[in-house]
This record gives sequence, C-alpha cells and structure tokens, in this order.
Amino acid sequence: MDRSSKIGDRAGRGQAEIKVSGNSYSSSILPMLDSHTHAAPTSAYVSAETVPMLSLDEAARDFIEPRDILFLKVDVQGFEAQVLAGAVEILRRAEGLKLEFSLLPLYEGSANLECLLEEVLGHGFEWWDMECGFRDPHNHRLLQIDGVFFRKGSALRN
Repeated sequence: MDRSSKIGDRAGRGQAEIKVSGNSYSSSILPMLDSHTHAAPTSAYVSAETVPMLSLDEAARDFIEPRDILFLKVDVQGFEAQVLAGAVEILRRAEGLKLEFSLLPLYEGSANLECLLEEVLGHGFEWWDMECGFRDPHNHRLLQIDGVFFRKGSALRN
C-alpha cells in the first residue's frame, strides 16, 4: 500500500480529497467545522490533495497473517464510520479496538458517539476504558475521547 493512500469504506481504485491541516494531525477527508477551528486555530486547512482510497480489509491483506492477533486503532478525524464500514473482516478478527469519538461535531458529516458506539458493540466488543483527548482551551470542554474496547471473552483483557 502506498503511504499516501487513505483508508475508508471504498475498495478498489476510488479516490478522495484529503484536506491538509496546518497542524497535520487534524487533516481529514471531511470538511472541518468552526467548533474545531475555534478550539484549535492552527488546525485550519492549508491545502488539499487527491489520494487513493482503499478499504481497511483491502489494505490489510498484504500485512496480516491468518494467525495474527489484531488490535485496531482508528483515529481518522471524523471518518471513523466509513473506516469501520470498510473493515468488516478486520473487525470480525480483531480482539481489541481503540476508536476516537467526538463529543461535539468537529467535522461535517461525521458520525456521532451514539452511532459509532452502537456499531462497535454490534461487532461483539465491550467498552473497557476511556482516554480523554482534545479539549477546547478556551472553556476546557472535552471535545474528543478515545474508547478502548475488547471482544467479549478476549484474553487480551487480562
């Protein structure tokens, strides 16, 4: 897989435009909302690039062996629902998952916490832990968290 490829819900030869953030880690395929740039002005988009789009299932074929134990981390700036939609096989095999959730919409078209949580629990995972993430420095409101999940009965939980 080319390092510039992006993971989403599309397999094959799809393309997407990624908006490049001034701070790099806020770059996203989705448009950024004012709530995000207000809390982090350096996150404003400075350019855009067209990149290939692959599903995670497709991209992982070259890297994951049948006996591998999988723990998946998804932190894709509002594009989590699309990545999960393209990761059916990976989610079936994964023992653990770390997923970023926004508590306030930060990207246009991003899924809310309730929808993402329902999706994750529907794949047989249990919520195990939570890590606080991005806060608005003006009012200290928590804007993002990382949820840590393990498959029910997974040995990784111990």
